[in-house]
Amino acid sequence: LAALGEAGQAAIMDLLRDDLTETTVISVAQHGGLERFHDRTVTLIKADGGARLQSSAPHLLAAVRPGE
Repeated sequence: LAALGEAGQAAIMDLLRDDLTETTVISVAQHGGLERFHDRTVTLIKADGGARLQSSAPHLLAAVRPGE
């Protein structure tokens, strides 16, 4: 999506939301601007001893154990 302008990004995100209502879509971004198209976010945060996940809906995250 980064190669598209704002109108192109919005068109793709609207298409995904409207046509894939029963599908989970994962969007990975390095910059902001697409938050309005997402219901939930998961952020990977650098931390001592390894990265950790921060979620806007933590009850929806599956438990992940090191080595799995």
